[in-house]
Amino acid sequence: MTTRVVERDPLPGDDATDPQAWQGRVVNAVCALPRIGGRLLERVELVMDGSSTAISGPGTQIRRVLGVGAVAAATVMSAKAFMDGAAPGPAHVVILILAVTLLSNRFGSFLRDWCPVAILFAAYGAAFGLVHGLSLDVWYSPQIWADKVIGLGELPTMRLQGWFDAGHNHPLAVISALGYLSHFIIPPIFGFYLWWTRRAQGFREYMYSLIAVNLLASVPWVLTPTAPPWLAAKDGLISAPVDVIRMGLQDLGFTQLVAFKDSNTYLIAAALPSIHASWPFLGMLVARKHRLPATMVTAVAIQLAIVWFVIVYTGEHYVIDIAFGVLFSLAAWRLAQWFVRRGIANAPQMLEPARRVCEPQPLAGASGR
Repeated sequence: MTTRVVERDPLPGDDATDPQAWQGRVVNAVCALPRIGGRLLERVELVMDGSSTAISGPGTQIRRVLGVGAVAAATVMSAKAFMDGAAPGPAHVVILILAVTLLSNRFGSFLRDWCPVAILFAAYGAAFGLVHGLSLDVWYSPQIWADKVIGLGELPTMRLQGWFDAGHNHPLAVISALGYLSHFIIPPIFGFYLWWTRRAQGFREYMYSLIAVNLLASVPWVLTPTAPPWLAAKDGLISAPVDVIRMGLQDLGFTQLVAFKDSNTYLIAAALPSIHASWPFLGMLVARKHRLPATMVTAVAIQLAIVWFVIVYTGEHYVIDIAFGVLFSLAAWRLAQWFVRRGIANAPQMLEPARRVCEPQPLAGASGR
């Protein structure tokens, strides 16, 4: 008997030199570690949320004790922050979120879905810390010129402060300080809302776009550091705006934050693009795309408007910084969506509750009645 060999046309990927084959190998290699990590986190979620031990009486009691303890810890830490002249920050919000997930038996799924986000933020922080110490020349003039064009010959910051009598307008100073601080509080709360309501794609797109915009913004921050208006005024390049943020923090009694602001120990030459402008804009993109309730869309829009007004009014940013923040946000949005489509940031069962392994399962071959 003879064997007949049937020849076929080569398929994409058969040739080792095929660009499509190499692209597939690269994507698979990049996805391998997240997939392994995703499987491990799914196992952790199943054990912590769905195992017989987790949902037993003692397991439920332990979760309740830990949840109440987390609430108490967040309350005490927040009270101490106020007494020390500071304000509650993201850490206090995260502790409260942990309390809610413990009390609702969703702590395992929380770890599964939020650990990749935390790891990427930590990796970004570590990488940025290694490079931001480069002593490159700070840019002042281009953004001053651009904002004078936008303001028809006068900086929008100075025009706004003149309109609202910034030097004596203490109520607006308090609102400005709170609006500025909302940049650090709202993102974890909004991300938790998306996660809690099981909007899986919206949660992924929002959290990963925040990381992406910071990564993209790091390039101009490091290579072409730009000064905000108050720093340009300090160096005598423009008239000094009223330090509205400092005034508002003092009126609120946040003396520790005032001291921190005066110390200039944070990254001050990173005005363009503005992350204060980017993050609420990304929130609005998510809210519109995923058709969030009208109240939530309105809340996101109000926070965006307040932050954009505040950062210009207080001299923390130029208008051109906001414009570039929007452009970088759109690029980050597209990049995050590409990652989600590729599955790099998409766990197979993300945001779905763990299967309770102790629940009775139908026997093979049993017929339902």
